Amino acid sequence: MGVVVAWFFVFVIVLGIPTPSLAKGITTKITITGTDLPAPVEITDRAVLDRFNVWSGPGTFVNEVEGTDGFIIE
Repeated sequence: MGVVVAWFFVFVIVLGIPTPSLAKGITTKITITGTDLPAPVEITDRAVLDRFNVWSGPGTFVNEVEGTDGFIIE
């Protein structure tokens, strides 16, 4: 019984620790691929990347209002 209780507490502690993989960081690279491109295009210039906000657009919500303008280009 003591082992079950110990594993329960370990499980609760692990769930309570925030993981770095869930954090939103700055965009450091954007890769554009396509069948007509001879090679993928990689954007790493900070001045260009600052104009992109990957956390905007359709499918994202701020104060229960869905975003309409985003970085996705069709």
